[in-house]
Amino acid sequence: MNNFSVDIWRRAIALKKKADEEGESLGRQKLMELLDITEPLARCIVFALTYRDILNCSSTSYPVETDTTELLFGDVHIPFQNKASVEVMLDYAKEIKPDIISIMGDLQDCYQISTFNTNPIRGKRLFDEIKEGRNFLYKLREMFPEARIIFYRGNHEERIERYIFDRAPQLAELVAGLLIDKLELNKLNIEYITEPFAIGKLWHLHGHEKPSGSYNPEYICNVFSQYIGDHFVVFHFHRTQSKTFKRIGNRFWNTYSVGCLCGDLDYARLNKWQNGFGVARYDSEGNFTFDNKTVLNGVIY
Repeated sequence: MNNFSVDIWRRAIALKKKADEEGESLGRQKLMELLDITEPLARCIVFALTYRDILNCSSTSYPVETDTTELLFGDVHIPFQNKASVEVMLDYAKEIKPDIISIMGDLQDCYQISTFNTNPIRGKRLFDEIKEGRNFLYKLREMFPEARIIFYRGNHEERIERYIFDRAPQLAELVAGLLIDKLELNKLNIEYITEPFAIGKLWHLHGHEKPSGSYNPEYICNVFSQYIGDHFVVFHFHRTQSKTFKRIGNRFWNTYSVGCLCGDLDYARLNKWQNGFGVARYDSEGNFTFDNKTVLNGVIY
């Protein structure tokens, strides 16, 4: 049996659920035996089961009804932002007057609750760091009062939840929405998104959604194209990349990795990062063009 049918996929999902409940692994050999399939097909199913949360990116989609301009940025890592690069981006944004502003994760660094070894005299207390992030968001809203602002949760924002889950899981429900409240997102009319989303035909991810360890930062677009299979933009890696992939039937995917807006961080003093941001322009059918901007020494390229 070699066909990857709907029936096989449903049976594979059921087997995976049962294995998870029993604390067992479900590898290629077991799938081959239980489903009577070949080794290549079993390998394909293991891959699909592992990454189905990304393969099924279908949580939120924003249609565009008229020509729309979007400003995208992420990885500011307040309080370690590169202030000059941030100001250059904001000056550029005032010129293009974006309809949508997407903050694509890691606005905050949450340095003091990092699982990495941290310098106790570097950075700020979490409360002070969040206050600085809130001040930035107030400035952004003041500059762009009519823009739709979307805040996508990155892995550094997730540090707050992980810290509580690890040390005081009984308090998890009491502090749900903590970051939303402290950043005053509702008051600022900023949408808080926790799952990948699409605007027009362009999927937006932070980049941490895929398990770490199975990528080469020289080939970010290549790696993520295997999981998403559509137009996408990611952040997280602090590196600027753009690549188009062509498939049979003359179908193509435009893919982008956007640079960061932070300065040096403790855990990567030697790096190949670039500061940058993105600008997407959509037509009424969701088609888009994308400018992947790099900021070097205060100059936009």
